[in-house]
Formats: sequence, C-alpha cells, structure tokens
Amino acid sequence: MLRSVTQIFSVIQDVLIVTLLIPGLAGRKRVKEKRTLSLPPIIFWVGFIDAVVFSIPVTLGLRVMPFGTWLVFEGFTLLGVYMILAYCNEFIRYDESGFEEVTFFGKRRRYKYKDISGMFFSSGDSLLVLGKRKVRVSTMAYGSKEFMTFAGQRYFSTYKKSIPKIENNNDPMKGNLDTPWLYLFFSVLMFFGSIFIIGTIIKFVVLSTDMAYKNEQIPAAVGVFVFCIVAMVSSVLMVIVGRHPERFSPKFRRLFYQDGAWMKTVDEKNVKHSKNRKAKK
Repeated sequence: MLRSVTQIFSVIQDVLIVTLLIPGLAGRKRVKEKRTLSLPPIIFWVGFIDAVVFSIPVTLGLRVMPFGTWLVFEGFTLLGVYMILAYCNEFIRYDESGFEEVTFFGKRRRYKYKDISGMFFSSGDSLLVLGKRKVRVSTMAYGSKEFMTFAGQRYFSTYKKSIPKIENNNDPMKGNLDTPWLYLFFSVLMFFGSIFIIGTIIKFVVLSTDMAYKNEQIPAAVGVFVFCIVAMVSSVLMVIVGRHPERFSPKFRRLFYQDGAWMKTVDEKNVKHSKNRKAKK
C-alpha cells in the first residue's frame, strides 16, 4: 500500500517538474528587467537537472530499491523542485515609492522605504526589517547591490541617516561571519568527533586486558588523545572568536578564520571596541 501511494506521488511529482519548465524559461526574461531582483538562471538549471536525474530512479526503481534508499533519492528530488520554485516565484521589484516582494509561495507584499526600521546580515544575505516582517535580499540575486544602495538612498532622503544596523539574534555568530551555520556545524562536528575518538581510545586501548596490545598502542593513543584535546579547545575558541571578534587581535582571528570570512560590520565593531578601551584607560 505504501509503495503504491509513493509511486503515485512520484508520477505527480514528475508531471510537476516538467510543468515547471515553462515558467522557469519565462523567468529568464525577468532577470533582464530593470529594478528587479531575481535569482540567476543557474539556480533553475541546477534544480531542474537535479530533479530530473533523481526522479528517474525514484519513479522506476521504487519496486526494486530499499525504501530507505528511495527516501534519499526523493530528498534530492525535492531539493531540485525547491530550487526551481525559488527561481520561478521569488523576486523583488522596486521603484521610487517602494518595493514589492514576491515570496516562495507567490504571495505579494508591498513596502515603503520609510517603513524600514533596520537591517542585519545572515549567511551573507542582507535582511531588511519592516515591523514584524523581514525581507531577505540574497547576494546571489541579480541587482541586489543596486537595490540596497537605492533603498539606502531613499531611506536617507526621508530620515537624513543611514539604515540602522541591528544585531541578528538568530545568528549563532551575531552576524559576524559570512556563513555562520557552516562554521558552527564544523565546530560542533569537530568537538563531538573528538569526544567520540577519545571514547574509542579509552574503550579499546586503556580498558584493554591485552597488556601486549595496550603497550603497543599507548604511544599512538597518547598522540591522538592530545590532538583531540587540542581540536576540542580549538572548536570552542572558534565559536567564541566568531561571536566576539572585537575582543581578539587580527593575528589571533586568522588562526581560525580567513579575512574573507568576516562581514564588513566586524571592522565597525573593532573600531568601537578600540575606542572604548582607550576611553577606559
């Protein structure tokens, strides 16, 4: 019964993928429009190829492949469909009076520049805050820099100041890094991976009853143990430096991150922090 339902779902999904090809090709014209932010066509083609390649085994191999394998292929297929829909539906149009956002589900919202209350950065993208709503301006979108410059100019013409930068409370690195969640994932993986290796050493070497084997493996185990402790400390410092870069010197920060990983706001924080230190002295 489950396989029959999933097979019907797969066929409907394949029809949807082919159907999305038409609006996807039509969306190429939107990329060339003035004062319009749209994702690049590469997003559509990567998503379309991904969906087609993985949907074939999903549809044809359901009766012969294990259900777990089918779920993995289906996950990649849905990822491709998501990329296609994002390209087809998401865009921003703007003019002198304001801008219109079209969301992933095709819902349209109109905003005025004077309603902007602040902005912050997340995963390299700019997010404009308008009351309780947030409008994401993807760095991948064509015309994103021009739009942010234009929005800043219109905001300045009304309030005689730049758009306020606010702290992103949902960002684990407080808006300091270009790809915060990737660095956090790597830090957590390194920390718990080191714990797992240390546990393995204790179980198979330290607690081993074979004294000959234990004496043979102890030197290597000590080296690996020390390496894991250093990795654990480094992973913790990586998070601390990422969240509070202004507390550390540029040389120390380079031990964990390249200069290109930091957002521009980090330089502003460093200037403020150095001024506060001088004022205390």
